Amino acid sequence: YNPSSTMMIKAGMDHRRSRSEAPEASKSETRRGTVLFADIRGFTTLSERLFPGEVADLLKNFFDQACQPIFKQGGWVVRFIGDGILALFESAAGSPPDDSARALRAASLMVLAARQFNNWLDERLPGRNLPEFAIGVGVLLEIWNIHENYILRIAALTALLIGIAISYRTAF
Repeated sequence: YNPSSTMMIKAGMDHRRSRSEAPEASKSETRRGTVLFADIRGFTTLSERLFPGEVADLLKNFFDQACQPIFKQGGWVVRFIGDGILALFESAAGSPPDDSARALRAASLMVLAARQFNNWLDERLPGRNLPEFAIGVGVLLEIWNIHENYILRIAALTALLIGIAISYRTAF
């Protein structure tokens, strides 16, 4: 982990930039975006029945499958939070807003991927009597103001999205 860099994952690409390489953004802008948060239901119970290497393998394989719908719908992964994924969908400037529709399509495809992931678990860990694999997905439209330079923008946006995801998750 390098605290002087930031990481964004967009369409499967790993972009790392040091603070000195970050491009400057306009001083203030209003952006529309849809936040998607997904996490594995019953993850603690599931992980207690697995060895540490199996948990890591499960997360890696699930994240690989769950991120594909996000990328295909033009979203980007802001952060992996434990067993959760925080993603953002933005509408292109000057285009009709479509971020919410793309996020909802990605959420539906992620739920289907989770259902299919049960097959992977059965093949990889047969006879373990594991709980059914399922995810919860929350989608929330949000409009925010972003100030300062690119790094502050990503840091503030990440903090904002995590706060939204936590608030949204605790509402249910």
